[in-house]
Amino acid sequence: MGKNLENPEQDAKLDREQGNIYCFSTAGYARHFPGIATKADYKICKHGAEKQFFGNSDVLMNDRHSKAFYDVHYYALRYNSYVVANASE
Repeated sequence: MGKNLENPEQDAKLDREQGNIYCFSTAGYARHFPGIATKADYKICKHGAEKQFFGNSDVLMNDRHSKAFYDVHYYALRYNSYVVANASE
């Protein structure tokens, strides 16, 4: 993934300090933005760029795939939550 799974908030903070605003989406039956709960949150994400974690889907093939899906979902949840919580700063 090339990201810090232990501290997605730190990644979001560093990206923001460099002027890069992203929201991460995951693939599945439909595109999903973990941590984005309201239309207002989604509007914040639309002001930035979307980055999608490819290779995940709504069909889990095995335990390794299940862990990878959990990792990207949890990363995106924490990263996106940070972006939304700090949007007005």
